[in-house]
Amino acid sequence: MNSKNFEMLRHDYAELASLGGIAELYAQPDPASSLIKMRLFVERVVARIICRRG
Repeated sequence: MNSKNFEMLRHDYAELASLGGIAELYAQPDPASSLIKMRLFVERVVARIICRRG
């Protein structure tokens, strides 16, 4: 999934780029699904931050 706003992450964080792209795609037709994907995105970002510190 190519994304206008998240594609820059693909090289190092393919999963995050995909989640962001899907959230972006669903934003207009299905906002609830978009929010679920963005929640997963943020949870994965936080997990990466915590793992780097610990």
